[in-house]
Amino acid sequence: MSRAASEPLWTPPRARVAASAMEAFRLAAERATAASLPDYAALHAWSVARPDEFWGLLAEKLELPFRSRAATVRSTDPMPHTRWFEGGTLNYAEALLHPRGVAADAVAIVSAVEGGGETSLTWPELRDATARTRAALLAAGVGEGDAVAAFAANLPEAVITLLACASLGAVFTSCSPDFGAEAAAARFEQVGPKVLVASGAYRYGGKLMDRSETVAALRRRLKTLVQTVELVYPGEGPRLAGAPTWDEWLAGAAGPLEFTALPFDHPLYVLYSSGTTGAPKAMVHRAGGALLTHRKEHALHSDIGPGDVVYYFTTTGWMMWNWLVSALASGATVVLFDGSPAWPDPQVTFRLAERLGVTFFGTSARFIQELSRQGLSPGEACDLSALRTLASTGSPLSPHGFE
Repeated sequence: MSRAASEPLWTPPRARVAASAMEAFRLAAERATAASLPDYAALHAWSVARPDEFWGLLAEKLELPFRSRAATVRSTDPMPHTRWFEGGTLNYAEALLHPRGVAADAVAIVSAVEGGGETSLTWPELRDATARTRAALLAAGVGEGDAVAAFAANLPEAVITLLACASLGAVFTSCSPDFGAEAAAARFEQVGPKVLVASGAYRYGGKLMDRSETVAALRRRLKTLVQTVELVYPGEGPRLAGAPTWDEWLAGAAGPLEFTALPFDHPLYVLYSSGTTGAPKAMVHRAGGALLTHRKEHALHSDIGPGDVVYYFTTTGWMMWNWLVSALASGATVVLFDGSPAWPDPQVTFRLAERLGVTFFGTSARFIQELSRQGLSPGEACDLSALRTLASTGSPLSPHGFE
C-alpha cells in the first residue's frame, strides 16, 4: 500500500509522549501562561507568537546556571543586532561540567578509535583535565577573548580544550585533520589563534594518515601562534617537531577549576561555512545561545537526560561535533568515535552502540541508505535494545531509507 505524501512515517506511542520532556514542558507552559496548549502544534505556535515568554520559560525550566539574571529576554534592536538576556551572566563550561542528576562516579566521555582502542573519563576526571588545561592555557598567555584552534582528531582532548577555553572566556575553533593546510589556514587565520592543538596523525579506513607536514605548513601560516601542542593519536608516537605533546604540556600544570561569569552573548566558538562559494565565512556562536539552543534540542526534541549514552558520527570540522559535546550539559555520557564508520565493515559503530548501551545514535542519511543498499540490518545483527532514538542529518532521508 502506498503511503500518502502528507502521512507521517512514524508517530511516537502515547506512553512515550506522556513521559517525554516535551510533554512536561508543554504542561509547564500551560501553567505559566494560563493558555490552552493542548498539543505540540499549539505549543509550537505559542513559541513563535510569544518568543520572549517561550525562551524565558525555557531557560528557567532547563535551569541554566545564571550567575546574574537578565532584566529582559531580548533587546528591541532588530536582527541581527538583537541582544539576548542582557545583564545575565553564565559560563558554558560550568553548565557542561556540573549537570544536575549525574552520579559522582558516572562516565562523562567514552572515546573509541578505529581498530578498537577505547578509553573513558568520569566526571571528576573530566573536570580535573579541564582545570589542568585551563592552567596551561593561562600560562601560555591565553585570556578572555583570545582564540585557540584545534586541528584535531575526534578525541577527548579536543573536548577538554573547548571546555577549558570556555571556562576562562577564550574563543575556540576547530577543523578535522583531514583538511589541507590551505583550507585550515583560510579558517584559522580569521581568528588569529594564540595556541594550536594539532593531531600529527590519525587513522581512517585501515590506514594511518601522517599529518606532520600539513601541521608544519599550517604553523608557518598562523603568525599569531605562541604555542603548538601535539595531540598524539592513540597507539602512535609524536610526529611534530618543536612542539610538546599534550601530556608534556600538561605536566606540572595545576590550578583551580574556575568559571568566569560572562555575558550571555559572549563569543564561545567560531564555525565556518564550507567555502564552496569563496573563502570560508566565519560564524561566531555565542555561549548562552549555543547552550540554550542545544539544551532545547537535546532535552525537548531528543529527550536526552542523565543516564543516556549519546553517539553521533562526526569530526571536529562539523557543527554536529559541537552539538554532541553540549549533550554533557544534559548529564549524558558522550561517545566520541574517530575513524571510518565503514571499516572494517559498515556495522562497526552499531557494535560499539551495543557494547556501550547507546540510547541516542546519530548518523547521516547517506550512511543509512548505504546500509539499505547493501541489505544490512544492524538491528538484527546487534543488540540495540537500549536505543531509543536514531537521528539522521546531512541530507534528506528517503522513506525507503527510513524503513
